[in-house]
Amino acid sequence: MATSDQASLQALLEQLQIEHWDYLILGDGSGSNFNRCCGWASVSIEQLTGERLVWYGAMNCGTVNLAELMAYLQPINWIAGRFAKRRKQQQQHFRECHIHCVSDSRYCTDNGQAGQIPVRNNGFWELAASFQQQGLQLHWHWIERSSWALHQWADQLARLSKRALQQVHQTEWHDGESATVYDINPEE
Repeated sequence: MATSDQASLQALLEQLQIEHWDYLILGDGSGSNFNRCCGWASVSIEQLTGERLVWYGAMNCGTVNLAELMAYLQPINWIAGRFAKRRKQQQQHFRECHIHCVSDSRYCTDNGQAGQIPVRNNGFWELAASFQQQGLQLHWHWIERSSWALHQWADQLARLSKRALQQVHQTEWHDGESATVYDINPEE
């Protein structure tokens, strides 16, 4: 990691008062209402190795809150697998894994800090609770929108992911003509 990146990361950790961490995830989602496409993106940073991984995706139907959550679900699920593998290889009690999720979404941070399963998107929050039963400790931190370069980057990639999926709906399918799923019927 470049020295300026280390300084910036250290400044973020200090601002959020994070002293002990194994992973840091900065993410963002892009969407509107459930009848439209949504996209998400995040970057995870592992303290032990300094490894940064990029996570992104899109869905054809999803709210902005769901998109915000997906930015964390993807990397947390991967971290859970890595954590379980490392614990098994150690063949001893492996300590907890502290994951700090950094978001500009009050919905994410407020519900994450509350520790209760809300009605909306309850499937995600139930998954978060199950990850904690596996030894993953999730900590949620709110930051101001676009206040850090990595967060701005995640925001732009989330928007690009959503736009890429929107273009799929406009793709030319048959002999240069646009078609939707309603235009394509199976042979009877």
